[in-house]
Amino acid sequence: MDSIDVPASAVRIAPEARRALAAHRVVEITSHGSTSIVMLHPDDFAGVRPMLQRQQLGLPVPIEDLLDDDDFSLLADLRADDGGVGVTTEPSWA
Repeated sequence: MDSIDVPASAVRIAPEARRALAAHRVVEITSHGSTSIVMLHPDDFAGVRPMLQRQQLGLPVPIEDLLDDDDFSLLADLRADDGGVGVTTEPSWA
């Protein structure tokens, strides 16, 4: 991913934005009512960087990269709880 480094001394960040970033919250900087910059905590950015790189290259993002083990467990539990309806339902176009 193409990026540049800017020294912190060259950027002024509001104290509430610094606190939000420290708490791993996303900070959206707006200009004229539209988001112009989005800031993430470095740990959070590390988690999405590979997906952004794939997007920039025009590559699809595999669903396995979007979901974690907890998500797959939840989906398995929901499938088990549906009484088999999801397995036996025929598509409307069949």
